[in-house]
Amino acid sequence: MAENHSVKRKRRASASYFSYSLNHLPADREVERFLTMIKRSFFDYCSVDRSCLKPNKKLKTTLFRIIFKCKLFDLKYRGLKPCEYRAERFSARATVSFFNRLNLTFDLLKKDALAFYNGDPSAKSVFEIVYSYTSFFAVFAYRIANLLNCLNVPFLPRKIAELSKSKSGVDIHPAALIGAGFCIDHGVGTVIGETTVIGKNVRLYHGVTLGAKNLNRARNHKNKKRHPTIGDNVIIYSGAVVLGGKTTVKSNSVVPCGALIKD
Repeated sequence: MAENHSVKRKRRASASYFSYSLNHLPADREVERFLTMIKRSFFDYCSVDRSCLKPNKKLKTTLFRIIFKCKLFDLKYRGLKPCEYRAERFSARATVSFFNRLNLTFDLLKKDALAFYNGDPSAKSVFEIVYSYTSFFAVFAYRIANLLNCLNVPFLPRKIAELSKSKSGVDIHPAALIGAGFCIDHGVGTVIGETTVIGKNVRLYHGVTLGAKNLNRARNHKNKKRHPTIGDNVIIYSGAVVLGGKTTVKSNSVVPCGALIKD
């Protein structure tokens, strides 16, 4: 009987802990507001053809606060103390590193936007693409999430990816490696897995899947390459499926609609 009471107490403690912690993670609207602020910075970066952008204090503070909440939850979840000091120190370093690398990310995004424009005769301008194309927003969100993922920020990169998916219908894992000049035409239903490697000037159409094959005991494959490698200057048309970590699509190739390629 005493053992049952002990189990109940542990369950109640666990439930209250997770309720408190989850409530203190950044809300969707907070992450969306951060993405909007970064996108406005990208507009400023492009409008005068700058080689460097100095972010304002509000943007830095917003990112620091979001990273701090994510890191604090991560430390508490893993039972590491003192949580607040470690979270604050990590968040400060990550925020500085993010903005030190942001100009390079913006350079990639400029090349992505030009790839969208050059490949779409209906587009009136690059700014129309940046402002209104949800498929470009998916690439934009991926670039920001990938930068945060490289800085080992917990939770936030995947959160950005999921928010982007809900808006654009494009699912790009933040750990995927994608070269410059990347374009997704229309985009809805496109899936790009975690260990995918994509070269420069690659164009995908809607419904393309760059995924893993069905894996037995999937967790055993966690740190292994499970998704394909795509070379430079490749076009993959709608509905094509490319599967497997050993699968490689060579540079300057064209993958037809509905094709299935796997190792």
